[in-house]
Amino acid sequence: SFINFVMLATSKEHTDESLAELDEHLASYYDYSPIFQQYSRSRFTFPKNHMLQKYANDIRSRGTIINYSTTHSEHMHILEAKKPARQTNRRFDSLLQMAHFVEKKD
Repeated sequence: SFINFVMLATSKEHTDESLAELDEHLASYYDYSPIFQQYSRSRFTFPKNHMLQKYANDIRSRGTIINYSTTHSEHMHILEAKKPARQTNRRFDSLLQMAHFVEKKD
């Protein structure tokens, strides 16, 4: 059901029927996801999983999602959070150390 959801969500055109089908695939995905939660580190509680609920309404109000991308924000997260976190000694105020790292970089 998740693959069907993604395939349908990324279609170039949508109708009321296709969006209803999108919601059905999502409901099916959510019905089966508890089976896999026990094997997932995240327990399926990550923002992108929650955002799937908004796809049909976003498509209705803004059009297809073909041009949507999280690449830029994910790249910024790596530069502004992950790399600085790796530079800390993880013993003392890591947030302060991260802030100094980012400040030096700028």
